[in-house]
Amino acid sequence: MVWSQKSQLVLCIHPPSEILDTFWPDHVNTEVSYGDFTVTLEKHIDLSHCMEFMLKLSMQGSDIVHPLSLLQIKTSWGKGSCSQILGIAQNTIDCIRKLQERVAGGGKTWPVIMNSLTGADRSGCIAVAITAILATQSRRPVLINVVDAWYRICSQRKGALEDAENILLSYKIVLTHGHELLNRHGIMTSYQMKTAQTATVEAKEVTADPLSQLDPLWKLK
Repeated sequence: MVWSQKSQLVLCIHPPSEILDTFWPDHVNTEVSYGDFTVTLEKHIDLSHCMEFMLKLSMQGSDIVHPLSLLQIKTSWGKGSCSQILGIAQNTIDCIRKLQERVAGGGKTWPVIMNSLTGADRSGCIAVAITAILATQSRRPVLINVVDAWYRICSQRKGALEDAENILLSYKIVLTHGHELLNRHGIMTSYQMKTAQTATVEAKEVTADPLSQLDPLWKLK
């Protein structure tokens, strides 16, 4: 699929601990053959939430050498970790933009391939996170409609939404990204302000002088 679709990015949504046999070389300047195809590892880069492997793909009988970047998540998939999912999505967006800049003139598009051994749960949540980030980077930033996003995903892939909990997780992803975006601009949400006030009150109660409640004239009495 990478060769036929001329994709330049593969996202592997599994950490090293979940994949026993990788489909790319482990060491720089080494190559591995899979049938008619040969994969060569040129470089690897440590990103915030992923490892980026810069590969070259060639096919027997063809003079074409296809450049390919592969992102692999570092840590185990945390279904409730919205920050992790958003971090993976941001690494993916940054990598896509970097690859597009290499093409003369820029703006060239190609499909991003997601490698998931557990079905569409992880890839669907990543797709929602990518959409949520890009929606806030447009001229008119908006929060995406989660139901509409999953409808579009399911229209392209039947059975993509096997677990209804992914709808709730998607809402959390969108809200978490909204909170992080506001915080970057120095804006606190009402929930964060209430939490901060509660923490301040509790801190004052903890640090209160235990002798302040005593009657100063207790000896005379």
